[in-house]
Parts: sequence; structure tokens; C-alpha cells
Amino acid sequence: MSQRSLSFFEHFSQSACPVSLAAASFVAPIVTSSRICFVTEREADGCMREKTSRLFESLSCQPQCRICNASISVLPLLDFVICRSSSVAQLLRTPFSESAWEFMACRFRGAVHLQEMMTQKWREDRYRQMMDSREDRTTYWGMKFPQYMASFEPGTTPDVQAVLNEMEEYKVVVRNCFGSHALVMSATMKAVDPRYEPGSTQGYVVFRTNQVLSTHRQHIRFGNKLLEWWSVSVPIGVPRILAGFRNKGGIVQSVEEFQVHEIPAKAKGMWSDDVCLGFLDQFLCFLKDQVREDDGKTVYHFEYQPHLRKVICTRLPGTDECAILPSWYLQAHDRKELYSTRTQDEPLL
Repeated sequence: MSQRSLSFFEHFSQSACPVSLAAASFVAPIVTSSRICFVTEREADGCMREKTSRLFESLSCQPQCRICNASISVLPLLDFVICRSSSVAQLLRTPFSESAWEFMACRFRGAVHLQEMMTQKWREDRYRQMMDSREDRTTYWGMKFPQYMASFEPGTTPDVQAVLNEMEEYKVVVRNCFGSHALVMSATMKAVDPRYEPGSTQGYVVFRTNQVLSTHRQHIRFGNKLLEWWSVSVPIGVPRILAGFRNKGGIVQSVEEFQVHEIPAKAKGMWSDDVCLGFLDQFLCFLKDQVREDDGKTVYHFEYQPHLRKVICTRLPGTDECAILPSWYLQAHDRKELYSTRTQDEPLL
């Protein structure tokens, strides 16, 4: 799928912000904060998952060593492989969210692979949204907005009369660091700013829409919306968001640019980016500690229960039904002839 370039961008600021992010036996419950605790439990009986393969395909296509011409695996350079950047966004929002989530994880070649589960509740909520005509109309407006803001070629006019293709997307694989944790994840982008080097995350732009803010209640709710916008942008290093503010009829009245690093200040008193990043660090440390078997087959289930403010870890039975990594992915990395080791002073790749 072709990637769109931004149009009308001369009307917006050219500033860009740097985003610095970096089993058989179970331990006793671990309390890591006064708000959310991390707990391990005994083995579960079954699971279900979402299937993701594009990221695995990308990680299997590795460069060659310039010295011995052997294939190089990047997995030892990473701490985590996250199937979708939206999973990191979900984790970042946890301290200020009442939404439950479930993940499955396993370790392979030193890297913990994390994949979000499509729970039955998720499927029911998704179906309910599809059946809600009002929700469906709002979703359509949100997907139509990028069509007005971006074109397929730099300097050309967007084709706003074209039929909206809801399946149109551009996949990227991003490496990032949250503190001491090195992550790689897949993400979906709608457009890039052609003024930046191809592949640079500084050129990535996120589009969002929101109803025009006219009441105090709407301003309060917008604070929660800012948390969502910030959380989806930070994991992949997106520096700015273009937001269209629409009326009740779906007509955009104004367009505003949000610098991602300035968003937490706009929502001060509603949520804290330090708390969000702190929880993510705690969860990733907990994940590393629990997922120890480096065979790519031993799977753990992590569930957040918001009413208890607990993250519960359970080891799953070793069945194909619960496998995260496809067999071809395991075999592809088994064939690698050279494995690198990252030191503290070495860059990622």
C-alpha cells in the first residue's frame, strides 16, 4: 500500500520534538506500587489470541554480516518484541483507565514476545459498536479526515471524492527504548511529512478528530482523549498530532496541531505521563522476571483486573492452541549462523 504525504502542512509549525523512551514455580505476590500490584498464579487451562505475522516476517528478514556473510539475528539486541504499538499504548493508559486487558508472552532468543489477546468481551464490545449507527458514523468521520489532509504524492491535492477504503493502511516496524528496555513493535501510519528523511519517525503524523469543545464537561472529557492521543504517539516516536474539531454534523470547523511532548501539560491534574511511564517500566520488569524459559514455547498469561488494581500472571499449558510464535518463525531464527550481544554502549542495530 502506498504511503500518503501530508498536504497543507505549510500552515502548521515545523518544529519537531525528540521523544526519549527507552513456570513450574511461582513467586509470592509482588506489590510494586500502592495503586497496582503484580501477582502470579498457578497454571491455567486454555487461551485465545490474535494472529500477527507481518512483524515476525520483518524480524526474520535480517541483514548479513559484512565479515563472514552470515545471517544476523536482531533478537539478542532486544528486550521485547511487541506485536502492536497499540499494546504499549494500552499499558501506558492503565493507571488512569478502568479497562481490563489480557496479554500472552513467551521468551525466545533472549527477547520477550508480547501479544494482546482478543477476549470475548473485546469481541462483544466491537460488535456492539458496529451495530451502533451513531458510533459507526463517528468512526467514518474519523477515517475520512485523513483523506482531506493527505495526498498520495507530495504537492498534489488530496482526492476527497474518492471512495473511502477503510482497509487502507501503511505498516511500519519501529525500534524504541523506554528507560532501559529496548523494544521493537509494529504500527500503522496514515501519512508522513515529506520534508523529513524517509523512514524517520520525525515525519510520522497521527490524525485525530474530536467534537468542538463548547462546554465544561466536554473539556473534562477531552483530557481523557488527550491521554489516548499521547499514548498512541509516544511508543512509535510520533512528534505531532493533527486534530480536526468537528460540529455535530461531522463538518470540521478547525484544525489544530498538538506537539506530543506538550500534551501532558495540557492535561495537568487529570493524568500524569510520569505515572504512565513508571507503570510501563514496572510491568516490563515484572514481565522479564516471570517469563524465563527461553524456548519460544512456554507461554504466560497476563491479565489486568481494574476493580482489584492487580496484574495477574499465570503460566499456560504447553499446547499449540496457546502458542504465540509460528513454527516457521522459530525455525527461521534457528537457522541463523551468527548472534550478536548488545553492550550498554552499543546502539540498537
